[in-house]
Amino acid sequence: MHEDDTSQMRRRSWRAEQLEFVHRLCTRALVLSPFAVVVLFSVVTASAHVFKPTAVNLGIPRLLWKQRQFMAGRLDHGHIEMLFATFDVVIVVIVFLGVVRVLTGVLSSDAIRIAGERLELWKSGGRSTLSFIVPAIMLGFATLVSLNFEMAMSVDSLRALSIAFPSGFVCLMAFMFCGGVFFSTEGVMALVYLVSWLVCSVMKKINKVILNEGGHEDS
Repeated sequence: MHEDDTSQMRRRSWRAEQLEFVHRLCTRALVLSPFAVVVLFSVVTASAHVFKPTAVNLGIPRLLWKQRQFMAGRLDHGHIEMLFATFDVVIVVIVFLGVVRVLTGVLSSDAIRIAGERLELWKSGGRSTLSFIVPAIMLGFATLVSLNFEMAMSVDSLRALSIAFPSGFVCLMAFMFCGGVFFSTEGVMALVYLVSWLVCSVMKKINKVILNEGGHEDS
């Protein structure tokens, strides 16, 4: 019986370590993704100038039809297709990493603890919890702006960039998308920590009441 309990504890410990490892891996990937995107788009843009593609069909679902149409006329067709095929891949990968980060964070007590440590470190400077969560979630809205080119064009500097350097504009939108997903998952993890802390506090109070009632009955 004791050996069975020990083996179960080992399996649970192994699963917890795996969840924590995947969570950390996704977190680091999301942190580095905006900078990786800049490198990726630089390579794609240089390749497009060298090889001058006339058409691109990588078998990837075209997620950004409206954005492609919006940029039509600023670059040749092949160049635009290469840029947006890259953006499509970025969206699929980053959304996957964000979802996995949140799911593994919810299921991992270590990930929740780490999120709590980050939040407490923020609060140690005299700042409030809301001042951490609200800006993180608001920065997450950068994902919406990065996918709405018409909204982005309302900013004069971005409109000028789209005309003077269209490939740089698309790269910037992908950069904003990656950063927005990271910050939104950061806000979600802080909320998960707060909810878990609240549940633990309530459970402790309930157990305390039960113990007190049991003590009165014994007396």
